[in-house]
Amino acid sequence: MPYDYYTLPFCKPAQGVQTSAENLGEFLTGDRIDNSPYMLYMRDDTTCNILCQQVYGKKDVEVIEAAIDENYHHNWVSGSLR
Repeated sequence: MPYDYYTLPFCKPAQGVQTSAENLGEFLTGDRIDNSPYMLYMRDDTTCNILCQQVYGKKDVEVIEAAIDENYHHNWVSGSLR
């Protein structure tokens, strides 16, 4: 069962999460397209940057561990939301 990316306690965009329009196939397969606070550039040598800092409680850690145990993964889609 796919998770929406932001159901897990990940850093969210400062302007809030925005979902792009989806077609029926994307909806049925759980392929949600949301914006992200990450800025990824190809062929750009960049060292580590702090995206955000969060303190995780016991419940957050349990949710993340359960997702890892269930082989959670997500796919990146390049481009911007329209």
